Amino acid sequence: MPQKTRVRAPAISFIVRVWPDDEDESQMRGEVEHVGTGERRLFVNEWSLVTLIDSWRRDLEAVG
Repeated sequence: MPQKTRVRAPAISFIVRVWPDDEDESQMRGEVEHVGTGERRLFVNEWSLVTLIDSWRRDLEAVG
């Protein structure tokens, strides 16, 4: 009997817009947009971007 195997989990798609920090060119700021909902959130550095996407993923998993 053939088994159904999933290659990967369903994707969550984002658009990330990045611009340099005016005070520190080595830092970045930007905006993340969830493609499915159009919701946008701002971030202030690389760490906050990763944290933001992870929290967004957890929020969407809790709802879905």
